[in-house]
Amino acid sequence: MSAPPPPGTCVRETTRLLCEQAPTLEQGLRRARRSGHGYVTVDGTLIACDRVAADRPFYSGKHQQHGMNIQVVAAPDGEPLWTSWSLPGAVHDTKAAQVWKIAERIELARSPVLFSFFSSEKQDEKVSQTPP
Repeated sequence: MSAPPPPGTCVRETTRLLCEQAPTLEQGLRRARRSGHGYVTVDGTLIACDRVAADRPFYSGKHQQHGMNIQVVAAPDGEPLWTSWSLPGAVHDTKAAQVWKIAERIELARSPVLFSFFSSEKQDEKVSQTPP
C-alpha cells in the first residue's frame, strides 16, 4: 500500500483541474453576448491573505491588509463571467487591468464595457467610465 501524496501535491492538482474548467475572458464575453447583455462590468477586489510585514508587495494600503488583487468581468446582473489570476495586493486595479489587457481584449470582442474603479485621488469615490 502506497503512502498518500503530500498535501501540497493535492492542492496543486486541484487548482490545475479547476483552472482547466474556468472560462477564458473571450468565452465569458461570448456568453454575455449570447445572453443579450448590453455591456459587462470590470472591477477589482482584494482577496485577503495572511502575510508577514516583510511581504510588502501583498499589502494594500487602501484596504489596510495583505491580499491578492483579482480582476472580475461580470454581467450587468453581477454574474461573474471571468476572473483573472492574482496579483499582489499593492497593485492598483487600473494597473491590474492593464497587466491582463482587459480593455484590449474586450475591444477585440466588440463588447461594451463599464469600467469601475476607485480613483487614486479620492479612494472613497467610485468612478465609472465607458470607453469611446
